[in-house]
Amino acid sequence: MSDPEPILATSAPIGSGGAAPALGPATAESRKLARRNSLRGRTMTSGIWTVFGHGTTQVLRLGSNIALSYLLVPDDFGMMALVAIFMQALQMFSDIGIGPSIIQSKRGDDPVFLNTAWTIQVFRGFALWGVACVIAYPVSLLWGEMLFTLLPVVGFTAVLQGFNSTRLQTMNRRLTVGWITMIEMGTQIVAIATMIGVALWVSASVWALVAGGFAGATTKMVLSHTAIPGHPNRFAWDRSSVTELVRFGRWIFISTIVTFLALHVNNLLYGALMSAAAMGVYWIGYQLAQVLPVLVKQVGAQVGFAALSELYRRNEDDFRQKLAKVRFVLVVPINAGLILAILVGPLFIDLCYHTPYFGAGWVIQVLAINSLAGMLNSSYGHAYMATGSTFRNMVTVVAQLILTVSATVTGYFLAGETGFLMGIGISQWLRYPVDAVLAGTSGFWQWRFDFAVLVVSAVLALGALWASPYLVLWFGGQM
Repeated sequence: MSDPEPILATSAPIGSGGAAPALGPATAESRKLARRNSLRGRTMTSGIWTVFGHGTTQVLRLGSNIALSYLLVPDDFGMMALVAIFMQALQMFSDIGIGPSIIQSKRGDDPVFLNTAWTIQVFRGFALWGVACVIAYPVSLLWGEMLFTLLPVVGFTAVLQGFNSTRLQTMNRRLTVGWITMIEMGTQIVAIATMIGVALWVSASVWALVAGGFAGATTKMVLSHTAIPGHPNRFAWDRSSVTELVRFGRWIFISTIVTFLALHVNNLLYGALMSAAAMGVYWIGYQLAQVLPVLVKQVGAQVGFAALSELYRRNEDDFRQKLAKVRFVLVVPINAGLILAILVGPLFIDLCYHTPYFGAGWVIQVLAINSLAGMLNSSYGHAYMATGSTFRNMVTVVAQLILTVSATVTGYFLAGETGFLMGIGISQWLRYPVDAVLAGTSGFWQWRFDFAVLVVSAVLALGALWASPYLVLWFGGQM
């Protein structure tokens, strides 16, 4: 609650004989201040919930990852990696911008708009399942015969995800992400318990991952309709809603496909060029290296994007001022954590995993170095989306795809597996100039902050790389 207005501000001077000024401007200003304070409070609370939920689920996932490493061989992890990549592809393709559209639109609380969005989402889920069945055979020729059976089965999770309630996006729009966090945590617990249970008592194979994915998708779908208060979804079709969704999501539809390729082209290329065992070791390092970047994506998507969208709807000038604060909060702490990951990543692998997985420590370091620049790039992406500039968001993702493929393929032909990994390590650094140009044309490029972060991060990363082998030598057991 804002402080009461001073008496002299709303009263005429004694003896002046003048009328008291109207209360309208003061009241409007008080309401504006209250809205800002409310937004600030909701943003902080949502950020705390997101960090808490992400931290908890990552601890659970890490525990299950270590446990499964004792149940499965690297070859099994390699196949699990490919299945996980295609599962994520189906998840990304089933979005088609519905969530961001609801968050960004002024009609985000309109039942007709929400039901139309949900109807499109359901139809999309069935379409994706069909696509998964169609591509199963050609995919199996390149990445393994088992995918011919796995992809149609895994693809059905897209149908389950399509039925998720739009209440998830409504809560995100209002920056009340506590409900979302609890559902994500519950979903993760069910998925992990199912995966480990199947691996222990049914089949210690990739089917354990598939079973966990099904259990998690079903749990989230049910909870999204039953655990969150809000408007119940029904099938509907409103032309004006479809027009708005298509207009906002037309570039997102393309960029989701490109985003998947940009994020996972290195994983797919690695799986095609290397052995299944090498892919398994790589995947262990990849999952651990993604803990902090994924946290940024979740905070940015659930908190930063929603808060920036609301600020942009109110006042564009205020939006540009707050963007600098949002980027500072997202980038600086995470980059500090990435430097720590470069320093202790190999030691952690040495202490917690069997000897065949030790190479995952180097993977952690390479991906963390890449993410140091990636944090700056992704923080601009939230600004593009908040201002409705989905085309710029697509352009930056396309640039990431082209640069990743170029760097990794060139590195592989020059120095084999080591060159491939080094190509991954520099791809986000090469992408930064693209985002600098896009942000500059948008009017919110923050070059002083960016250059300071890049220089300091590079120096500290080199120091961490130098010190890391000594930590393994002093405290590890395998060197």
